[in-house]
Amino acid sequence: MTQRQVKEFLLRLPVNVHEAAMRIAKEKRISLNKLISDVMAEYTGESVNADIIEDFRQRIEALEKDMKKLKKK
Repeated sequence: MTQRQVKEFLLRLPVNVHEAAMRIAKEKRISLNKLISDVMAEYTGESVNADIIEDFRQRIEALEKDMKKLKKK
């Protein structure tokens, strides 16, 4: 039986991105780690859940639009 290697690293995120990711993970009932792992897997071609990635991308875009609107006020 082979053992799967797991690597750890510190990831610094803007507060709004972290909050959005936490909301998405909570809605999907998965951990933040799982969500970010899935996003990284998709980006590197090791995709496991393309639907989660697309949903995350759309939510980040919507958040960015909202942030721009708030800055204009």
